[in-house]
Amino acid sequence: MDYVFKVFPTRMKTVIQSYLENGGNLFVSGAYIGSDMFLGKTKDSDDYKFCTEILKYKLASDHAVITGNTKFITGEFYRSVRY
Repeated sequence: MDYVFKVFPTRMKTVIQSYLENGGNLFVSGAYIGSDMFLGKTKDSDDYKFCTEILKYKLASDHAVITGNTKFITGEFYRSVRY
């Protein structure tokens, strides 16, 4: 039997949906939260619908950057940050 990891198994989707519909708030973070729910799926798949209709997010890209170039902030912003 092959093990298949699901970001949001069916039961978890049901619990999350109920929680959100009753006024709850949810912050979701993770390396594959977007791509695993969208890539290779059709717009009528359960995962796609759960993300777009319940969690209210969609996949913008399956990579962080194309060029490898980065931008950074200097100045006042860093002077106000306390660690």
